[in-house]
Amino acid sequence: PDSCKKFDAFMQRKLAADPMYGRNSTGEHCARCLNSDEACACAFKWSNTTAFNRMCEETVVDGVRGRVLAVDLTRNPGSSRPGPGLSEKTLLASRVRCHAETCSVPLLQDVATRHWYSTDPDLSAGLVSLRPLSWRGKTASFLPASS
Repeated sequence: PDSCKKFDAFMQRKLAADPMYGRNSTGEHCARCLNSDEACACAFKWSNTTAFNRMCEETVVDGVRGRVLAVDLTRNPGSSRPGPGLSEKTLLASRVRCHAETCSVPLLQDVATRHWYSTDPDLSAGLVSLRPLSWRGKTASFLPASS
């Protein structure tokens, strides 16, 4: 909807000078997974996230609030083939974004997937999943909620 576009445009302007908004992320521990012959998953570690989370959730554009979403990427979903470029690799919370509560998560996932395909010539199959983060005050969980 239009409210999603307006909110995203506002956030792009707000984060133009510092897209990380003081946050830090590391995926160094994911190198082993990405280079492994076997299917695997790893989680990016984020720190100094409180200000970003608060800013996102307290921002209101035309009556619409923001929500923090983690972006999980899966390369070669469902693959049972061995090899670093062939086996399934899942990167949890590789990005953390702020979108309007009115944005359609399936549509955001489709747009992110298309962007991934357009920027990664080695990608043969990819899946992007967005999920809300569990955040209360100073604590954020970047792993998927267990069912």
